[in-house]
Amino acid sequence: MERYSKNLLIKDFGIEGQKALSQAKVLVVGAGGLGSPCLLYLASAGIGTIGIIEYDVVDYSNLQRQILYSEEQVGSSKLSIAKTKLQQLNSEIKINTYSITLNKSNARALFLNYDFIIDCTDNIETKYLINDLCVELEKPFSYGSVVGMQGQLFTYMPGHFTLRDFFGPPPSIEKQIKASNSGILGSIAGMAGSIQATETIKYFTQIGHLLTDRLLLIHGEDFSIQVLNMR
Repeated sequence: MERYSKNLLIKDFGIEGQKALSQAKVLVVGAGGLGSPCLLYLASAGIGTIGIIEYDVVDYSNLQRQILYSEEQVGSSKLSIAKTKLQQLNSEIKINTYSITLNKSNARALFLNYDFIIDCTDNIETKYLINDLCVELEKPFSYGSVVGMQGQLFTYMPGHFTLRDFFGPPPSIEKQIKASNSGILGSIAGMAGSIQATETIKYFTQIGHLLTDRLLLIHGEDFSIQVLNMR
């Protein structure tokens, strides 16, 4: 337990909290700007089984924010690199990899194998797919989104506010604000991904209060932090 000694010292965490993490099964959709810090902190915390969905290869433009990867890995599979790095960080955990594009045909079977889903995608259609399926299956999940210097996060628990409750139906393509047009500050993505990892750890250890029915807004320009309470 030396590896997790600092976890064990946290109030209300202890051996039982660490045991809960070791038995947890978490699926992370996307290993990019949000997924990179999220995966690193999940692995270092001792999440027992981590699934990763990712189909892309490393590009130079990724290196500004996707901290799992380095220059010599440009052109290589993100999934393979992520698994290797996470196992080097923590050889005690299990890493499952899925080199697929998530869609309605394959998502259900995958989600059923995990206790908690983390949305680290940058695609609005995929975000709504994750939301709708988690609502149907009553699976808790963490939502994260970053554009420019702003981040948005919430944690869904069955029976509580969903992506559609916060934002309504998905916007039309011409109204979507995308990182490809507006950019992303890497350090803001790092903050958001770290918060998603924290919410996941809190869920399994039952410490503190999740971002359930609350939307966390990060404004990097002046570092104002807002929490919108929906109930």
